[in-house]
Amino acid sequence: MKILTNKYFIFGNLFLLLISIPVTLFFIKKQQDLRSKAAPTSKLFFSPESPNTSSQCSSFTIDAMLDPGSNIVSIVDFYIKYDPTKLDVLEIKESASFPVVVRPTSITSGEANMSVSVGSDVTKAVQTVSKVATITFRPKTAGSAQIQFDSERSRVFSLAPSDEPTEDVLSLVNPANVNIGSGACATEPQPSPTGGATITPGLSPTISLSPTSSPTPTTTAVNQSPVCTELSVTPANSGSAPFSVLFTAKGNDPDGMIAKTTFNFGNGEVKDVTDGMNLKNVTVQTNHTYQNGGTFGATVTFTDDGGTISQSCAQTITVTGASGSATATPVPTSGTGTGSGQIATPTLTGATSAPTAVPTIPPTGNISKTLGIVVAVILTIIGGFLLLAL
Repeated sequence: MKILTNKYFIFGNLFLLLISIPVTLFFIKKQQDLRSKAAPTSKLFFSPESPNTSSQCSSFTIDAMLDPGSNIVSIVDFYIKYDPTKLDVLEIKESASFPVVVRPTSITSGEANMSVSVGSDVTKAVQTVSKVATITFRPKTAGSAQIQFDSERSRVFSLAPSDEPTEDVLSLVNPANVNIGSGACATEPQPSPTGGATITPGLSPTISLSPTSSPTPTTTAVNQSPVCTELSVTPANSGSAPFSVLFTAKGNDPDGMIAKTTFNFGNGEVKDVTDGMNLKNVTVQTNHTYQNGGTFGATVTFTDDGGTISQSCAQTITVTGASGSATATPVPTSGTGTGSGQIATPTLTGATSAPTAVPTIPPTGNISKTLGIVVAVILTIIGGFLLLAL
């Protein structure tokens, strides 16, 4: 026990304990920095990267793709930009990897955006290269055009333990270059004349018409009406006010081109869409928000280039006056960014069965609490040495 009364032994141990305090705190802080710092390794790109279309009248599709890198992706919120003088976006369709549309799709001149999620099942979070959505374009003029992601507004959210649940992990975006051929639209052949003029030479030339065959009566073709084939509603036909609905209408014209699509939302509001028209087959999307409760009969009709209107397709929208409670599916929350809301991070809700929402990342600890524990242990050790020394 004499060694415990030796002052050099006591002060040596105290010196080692004092040195261990800053070293311990340094490694604790380093570990927290590594855990709390997100690793942005996700990349958005297009497939194919250089699509070709031989005609100005042939629409084409291109896939928006995600390479998650080391992230475990649950939500992708992407914006694309393109030259509206050369291209029109006809439709954006979500993929099987991201089947839940978080925010209604928006398509305007030169820009389109979509926000999609894997849904409430966290086991379906994406860890390999996957398709996010399929975009249908219609070329307008021959030449080359570029399609690119807006890197400032596009965002990717990850569930990896090393990533913050509300931090954007998108690190890179790659554009696509489209080559539009100069092929013209197919036209109907013009009929050749069935007769001609004959000039007889002489002092007094005479002109006589000699038909090569007996004249046949001509008939004027009757313009056929365009056809509305579908009107669908996303995400549902009923909800609480204010209730936002994405309408998707499809139609075709058997003998001409569709020039206009008219949406009647059933609440006194009507919207005409003419951009991206003049096609035999069209798919048109638009969103509408019902501010008040009630039952509304929404319809859509198509008008062709001859002014003939199709029969209408209809959907019934039921809106309750009071807002309902939120579900576990990730939904956008109001934000301060330009042009869009922020995407809410999925959180875990209590349930007696399997989890129905994405769990939040557990906290990595509090440095002040850890410091208190370390100091308490050190003081206990020092007190023990002093008690033995006395």
